[in-house]
Amino acid sequence: MPAHRELVYASGVAEIAGGVGLMHPRTRCWAGWWLIATLVAVFPANLNMALNLKELRMWARVARFEGDPGTVDAAIEEMRAFAASGEVPPELAGAKVLMLVDRQSGGRLAVTMFGTEEAMHKGDAAMNAGQPRNAGRRSSVELYEVAGELTL
Repeated sequence: MPAHRELVYASGVAEIAGGVGLMHPRTRCWAGWWLIATLVAVFPANLNMALNLKELRMWARVARFEGDPGTVDAAIEEMRAFAASGEVPPELAGAKVLMLVDRQSGGRLAVTMFGTEEAMHKGDAAMNAGQPRNAGRRSSVELYEVAGELTL
């Protein structure tokens, strides 16, 4: 859908406006109709998303590293420099990486997200071929299908 993000924000603003309108007795009736119209407008998109969950599937490679707490900042900088270098292997193009660090123990988790299972396996092979200098000792690598994403 074109302008997807903008439409999501617009529907959020419409819902907030309706909620504000419900607070005042003079606008309560109109706000109620506004919210019904908003529901009717966004319901098809919500139904479509619920029926097409396949499109939301992702896969994740989770690598655990043990390292020196004094090298955490160097590891973060190395990851940023690698991403900006333009030397990312084609097998990792489009992957998203979330790096979690424990500054007390020096432990790190690198969670790399892929759009397909095949891309995850190709990315895994590319990442297994090399080891970042400041990552620490890789203690495990696990591959997962992401079952869902929740906003709480």
